Amino acid sequence: MDEAFESWLLARGFSKISSIVEYTKQLEDEIEQESDLLFYSLAEGLMKDTEFAEAYELCLTGTANKNIPQPIEQVMASIASELGDEWRRNCYSFFVDNKLVGISIPHIEMGTQSEGRMFYFGVVPDMRGQGLGTKLHKLTLEIMKKMQANYYVGSTDESNKHTISIFTKNGCTLRVKKGIYRIEK
Repeated sequence: MDEAFESWLLARGFSKISSIVEYTKQLEDEIEQESDLLFYSLAEGLMKDTEFAEAYELCLTGTANKNIPQPIEQVMASIASELGDEWRRNCYSFFVDNKLVGISIPHIEMGTQSEGRMFYFGVVPDMRGQGLGTKLHKLTLEIMKKMQANYYVGSTDESNKHTISIFTKNGCTLRVKKGIYRIEK
């Protein structure tokens, strides 16, 4: 919710959980980059659904996002539900020297024809701090462009400085900041 309504929400019993920032980028200028990262979609059959789910959970370990984590079975069901029957084509794993670096799940936002989003992207903890998140994100922007996305919208918790840095390094600009609120029962 737009933070302009924060006082109204707080006065009515809502509590603020955090704030998210949303970044955007036009994709027409993207050019393919040389990368030492290899990537595969889950649809290629080189990884099982359960292995991808484990990689997803591993990437979540130690992140700065403050949203309440869901059980991985629920996350995987959400991916399948939101992305449709061909959801495995959108689930990518990235490797360097046969070692898992991270995952991303690019897609065209439902109800649009050209808005690229990432259901999630992340780097495994022991590969962080090497610039691989920026490379993974950049390659995922290229994948989105091939999916016919004209622009990208990405969001993260305002405290996730690493992801914000990745967004800005890859040419994304701040679009909006929104509060996350919850009412206690």
